[in-house]
Amino acid sequence: SVKTRTQVCNPYPDLGFIFPDFLWFCLVFVLFQQEFRQLQVEARKGTLLLYFTEMWNILDWSSIVFGLVVIVRWILIIDQVGSLNTLTVAIPEQVPQVAVWETQQVSQSDVQSEREYHSRLSDVF
Repeated sequence: SVKTRTQVCNPYPDLGFIFPDFLWFCLVFVLFQQEFRQLQVEARKGTLLLYFTEMWNILDWSSIVFGLVVIVRWILIIDQVGSLNTLTVAIPEQVPQVAVWETQQVSQSDVQSEREYHSRLSDVF
């Protein structure tokens, strides 16, 4: 007999866990804001080409782009984990008894139980 157990995976069990991610998001946003302002100044002066040839500006914009990619990916992961949690909670804890099939005494409810179990299991995988 196989037993299944699920465990809720919550990256933010309380508000204290959100703080580091929020701080990191704010730092990426501040960097974006500073670079965008600098970009506007350089555009007014007509020196955009020079702006984009400086190594530190390239590094700053790379950090901003990669930071945004990480933020979006993290949001997608949290959404996918939430969906997976919902699906795994729906799996019955007890696997239908396969021994019933061997005795040829199969009731309609046993067949339905077996189908439901495998259907929910296949949703997860």
